[in-house]
Amino acid sequence: MSWRITLLFIFIIFIGLSGDQLPVPKKKAVPAPAPAPTTSAALQKIKIIANTLLNIPEGCTHGFYLDNDLLVFGAPDGEAREEMPLNKYIVCNRQGEVVKEYEKVLFWNGGPLMLKVNALNTLLLINLATGDQQIIDIDYPAISAFSFNPFSKAFIYALGWQNQIWEYNYETRTNRIVAKLPSGGFLLISQVSPNEIVYARSKVTAYYKMFDDEPFINVQVPLYLINLKIYKEVQLTRISRTGILMHFDQDKQELLFMVEEDGFLKILKSGDLRNPKLVKISQLNRYAERGFEGIVLHHSEMHPQSGLMACSFLRLNYKGDPKKNRFEIYNLHSENFAVASSEILLLDMQGNSRLLTSTPDKNEVVCDWSPDGNEILYFDQKNKHFYTMELDLSGEFTKKTLEVNQENVIRI
Repeated sequence: MSWRITLLFIFIIFIGLSGDQLPVPKKKAVPAPAPAPTTSAALQKIKIIANTLLNIPEGCTHGFYLDNDLLVFGAPDGEAREEMPLNKYIVCNRQGEVVKEYEKVLFWNGGPLMLKVNALNTLLLINLATGDQQIIDIDYPAISAFSFNPFSKAFIYALGWQNQIWEYNYETRTNRIVAKLPSGGFLLISQVSPNEIVYARSKVTAYYKMFDDEPFINVQVPLYLINLKIYKEVQLTRISRTGILMHFDQDKQELLFMVEEDGFLKILKSGDLRNPKLVKISQLNRYAERGFEGIVLHHSEMHPQSGLMACSFLRLNYKGDPKKNRFEIYNLHSENFAVASSEILLLDMQGNSRLLTSTPDKNEVVCDWSPDGNEILYFDQKNKHFYTMELDLSGEFTKKTLEVNQENVIRI
């Protein structure tokens, strides 16, 4: 008994001398609220002149401007293989009258060159500026990534899970391998200089956690640069769930890549890929256990003549258990999350923003800017309608006059 009293006495003296008390569970720190979005006087000066509903054939899901008078709308038109969709493109005037139709198109970005499948189920390259056509002898159903080479009369492509990047020269009609890499599964490839290619491929790791029946799968999508002369591969960044936006700056003749990384919009320029510009967007993009709210880049477009982005601002709710939600680029047709709302937002290169729409009965996503920079073409995904929004830009967003290369003018 005496030794128990002695121990208790020593314990009391120790607590008293140290000034401590019995341990109390610490409260979890409440996270600081996200900063509120900021705007600017220049953005507030922009005026919405008109919103016009377009009379477009049913079934179209995306669109872009061919020029200031003609618009192009795309609809699914079968598949070359699983997950390799073909599209039907309908060229319309502003009154909705169909001017031209192209069926079974594999690739067209609005430029003078188009790849389509002909009646004999072979690949056909069409020059819409000259009317020239030629059959391309490659295994097109296996193409996983594709891009025209702006520095030569060629295009680059990858096949399935092969670890090779090919180049097809449509002037000499020759095919060659330009790069062999450690692994395949290319999701994106783009020639950024005569000797440099930017590409993305998925990186998958799987492991089991204790008591789990299914493995935990971690997927990342790094963006790489390879120099074809010294054959050196460098990782530039990673593509997050908000996707990637690619934009060709006609004034500076350079390609821009935009991704989200750690709360910033990371802008890489083809002329200087190692010194990206960072624009803070953590005040807009907010991640939670049950959902996401923010800018989705692959549904956004850069203004053709100024530092202004038209962005799709989505609010998404996860379906099921978010801990089991696999990596997937945010989109409007996912089985893993539902679109609660989608608005159109303007973003400048200082991180300032302004909502252009607030319509609970619509889910609006950006399609394209008009070539003169006066309009935004957008799609109401909920009601399946296309609109144009005419804007009055002023101040720092004043448009420049750009020369048009007559060799690339498309003749419809």
